[in-house]
Amino acid sequence: MHRVDGVEQRFCCDGCAAAAQWIDEAGLDDYYRLRSEHAGRVGTEAVDLSVWDRSEVQAEHVREIPGGREVTLLTDGMRCAACAWLIDRALVREPGVIEASANAVTGRIRLAWDPEKTILSLPLQRLLALGYKPYLAGGEEREKARRAERNRDLIRIGIAGLASMQAMMVAEALYLDFNNTMSIPARDFLRWITFLLSTPVVFYSGWPFLSGAWRELRNRQLGMDTLIASSTLLAYLASVVATVQGHDHVWYDAAVMFVFLLLAARMLEKRARAVASAQVDALARARPAFATRELPDGTRESVPLAALEVGDIA
Repeated sequence: MHRVDGVEQRFCCDGCAAAAQWIDEAGLDDYYRLRSEHAGRVGTEAVDLSVWDRSEVQAEHVREIPGGREVTLLTDGMRCAACAWLIDRALVREPGVIEASANAVTGRIRLAWDPEKTILSLPLQRLLALGYKPYLAGGEEREKARRAERNRDLIRIGIAGLASMQAMMVAEALYLDFNNTMSIPARDFLRWITFLLSTPVVFYSGWPFLSGAWRELRNRQLGMDTLIASSTLLAYLASVVATVQGHDHVWYDAAVMFVFLLLAARMLEKRARAVASAQVDALARARPAFATRELPDGTRESVPLAALEVGDIA
């Protein structure tokens, strides 16, 4: 039995009692109100986190940012959004921590700290004390590339969505001119407006399809990107010719909506892949990232697996 917030509470172990005591003293009691699932057992076994401070570990997984360094971690203890809420607030209270952001869906934690004020293992010790054991995520370069790609995809789909809505509004005016009562200058003006809206969608938002089609053609192995790119370009270029020569119909709206809908489908596919990647990361947590090596004097030290050499006793 331990006293928390003036009330005697029963805990499964001293580790859980210490975590609850710290949450109470830190004024983060809202965690208990927000959580939708009970937290895992904290435990009391000693864990050596000093290996996180080794230069060879940080060289692959840490990147420099203005004012400090940043690392992406994994943990299997986040069970709901309240866990992420608690981790965010607990870590930023640690001396030297610049920013912390936890994602309960992927189990990832992004931690930025000032190496002049603290070492990485100290905020990780707080994380561990709350029942969230840290693990190494994928390499930082891979994580950085993934974020950059996601941001580009969001920009592309945003431009495609906005331009598609405007292009469809203009196309509606052209479609509803059943009796051809619209003047030629007005019709051409609307067509050129649609041309201006469609061009960035086809060549910027649709660039993943165009570049993919070029790779397929260069490798002489046709695929879905070739079909998408050829269909989009056919509708767009035929519309440009019709606009310049004054033909009866244009198909800009079909081109931009095709790009927008396929971008949305591809983004959903990437999200499904990201979920699968998170599951692979979960499997990676089961693989040890560090080993305990026995030194010639009989003492032991924690080292990354890559630091082990032939003849080491681990």
